[in-house]
Amino acid sequence: MSGIAYAAPRVNNDMTRGIINRFRSMPIAPSSILGGHAVSSVLSNLFSVLLVILVSFLIGFRPAAGIAEWLIFGGILLLFTLATTWLAIVFGLLARSAEGAGAFSYILLMLIFVSSAFTPASSMTPSLRAFADNQPMTPIVETMRSLLVNGSAGPKVWVAVLWCATLLIVSYLLALRIYRNKTV
Repeated sequence: MSGIAYAAPRVNNDMTRGIINRFRSMPIAPSSILGGHAVSSVLSNLFSVLLVILVSFLIGFRPAAGIAEWLIFGGILLLFTLATTWLAIVFGLLARSAEGAGAFSYILLMLIFVSSAFTPASSMTPSLRAFADNQPMTPIVETMRSLLVNGSAGPKVWVAVLWCATLLIVSYLLALRIYRNKTV
């Protein structure tokens, strides 16, 4: 999450420091600027995840996942990374400063901490459990954990995919709209 959050200040810097005006004078598609940010963020974050997975193997983690589960895991990871990257781009476009854009990471971190990533939702207070059960991180974390630890996608795989796909579509369309409005 912290790696994804870097996209917000980078986009914001481009918007506030005049780089976008220079790009507008060049024969490039306006959407390629945001797309470039998205691709670079996704690639760097997937590389970071690969390093974490390699280190986990080195310290003894032995997943129960087969090839199909690893492919599903990779697909959900890619979809999630794309979705949250485009969400970071939205925050970068909306923020008035790089510092404000950087605050985006706190929202993502809060969603992780108030999910089943670190403790089962069943052990939370009823109001906290209701929030944890109805936000995107819980089904995504539980599905990805189940894929690697149990060797199956678990019951929330479609909820996780739906959250990621919806977040990606909404964030992408919103980012393009905000970008067009700010650069016209």
